[in-house]
Amino acid sequence: MERLKALLMLFPLLLNSALTVCVFPCQAEEYEVEIVSVETGRYVYGMWWEITRFAQKDTFWVKVTLRNNTPEPKTVKIAASALDTLRSIFCYMTLSTVLPATTEKTYYLGESTPIPQYVVPGTCQEHVSAEKPDGTAYSPEAITQFTVYPYIEYSLTIETRTNYGAELNLPVYIDGDGATSPTTQNVIQGERIVKTPKIFLTLENNGIIYQYVFRNWEDGSTANIRKVSVYENTTIKAYYIKFPARFQTLNRPLKL
Repeated sequence: MERLKALLMLFPLLLNSALTVCVFPCQAEEYEVEIVSVETGRYVYGMWWEITRFAQKDTFWVKVTLRNNTPEPKTVKIAASALDTLRSIFCYMTLSTVLPATTEKTYYLGESTPIPQYVVPGTCQEHVSAEKPDGTAYSPEAITQFTVYPYIEYSLTIETRTNYGAELNLPVYIDGDGATSPTTQNVIQGERIVKTPKIFLTLENNGIIYQYVFRNWEDGSTANIRKVSVYENTTIKAYYIKFPARFQTLNRPLKL
């Protein structure tokens, strides 16, 4: 009966306060956030959460990392806490319904909660609060804001040419994925890392080995590894200067 009274007294607090109280055992050495069913590979749906707290005296630690790359919702599970009670972690985000609506997701200690998969651009505000062993709350409430981006793909084309405009077939990389130029790949909108060789050797039909030395990208950048902002279909060109290889002469070409 006493337990029932305690639960009934707690019920209004659960309804009227965003800082809901953990009502099951929370004793442990530490707590962490467990990400369930996260696949490896390219994260294409644009949801990336990484929120960290540190457990020192009057502060507490929590880390949330959520990376989605499939249409299925992911699940976050919060294990036990070093504090006597972890009250709640919740996030406001706008769902991609026909009429966008704001929802609140609360992740309770020891429970698993699906994370909405489809979101529209906007700011997600994450709140974390905890309770000291004597039952008083830590103050102020910790708040982190981060932006949720939509999944959009654009084409990124890399071309390599001589300084006279002749096309070259060289190894190039987009986010670490190799290909031979010219190449076109579909990429997620945002900052992509591209790479083209500084020097490339070729044996041509006249029996001479030539070296192609990277000069610059068409926008003037002189770094062979660089970031490219892709928010539309984009083509970038790298230019090379052609020289005979230094370890041979034009009069006596090196035969391979």
